[in-house]
Amino acid sequence: MVCAFNKPDDVKRKVGGQTLCLLCTINFKKAQFKRKQHERKKDPQKPPSTTTPSTNTAAVGNRSLKHRDRHRDDESSASKKAKLDLPPPPSDATSSPQFFSTLTRDSQPIDLISSNHLMETDRLYSEIASLKKQVAQKEQGLLDKDKQICQLKAETMEKEKEFRTKFQSQLKSHSDSVESLQVRSVLHKSLKLKLKL
Repeated sequence: MVCAFNKPDDVKRKVGGQTLCLLCTINFKKAQFKRKQHERKKDPQKPPSTTTPSTNTAAVGNRSLKHRDRHRDDESSASKKAKLDLPPPPSDATSSPQFFSTLTRDSQPIDLISSNHLMETDRLYSEIASLKKQVAQKEQGLLDKDKQICQLKAETMEKEKEFRTKFQSQLKSHSDSVESLQVRSVLHKSLKLKLKL
């Protein structure tokens, strides 16, 4: 099988000599971990089994075969050969970082390539979650600022309306006063003319 990322023979031996993607490798190691936990529960004093991973291939046989068939179908496209299947985000106890740390401590260590991938994937998920939180906070801040701007605009429009009403009222009052003064002046002048005559 053609693989975009060829793995060393010692890495393949840890998964029964199979060429698996990262997701299938994780599922294989989960099955190993669960089997060893089951053995320890049945006989706590019995040391952990040292059988080779090749005896555990039945735990993920059907899943691996389906995944291989899917990889064979995808080999017709050169662009799909370079893609690397990433595991889904941790959603249960067996997908958490604690699971992998326990797997490394209690059973045979995870190979360097897979552990690096897992660490990098976990770091990326944490970074994405942090960025999503920051984006949500910034969006909330922008919404609050938009709300404040709308309130300020409404207050400004109300003040402008009040100012215009007040200005028009004062202008009308002033024009009435000027007109009244003009009438008085005309009357005063006419009285003076009558007195002179």
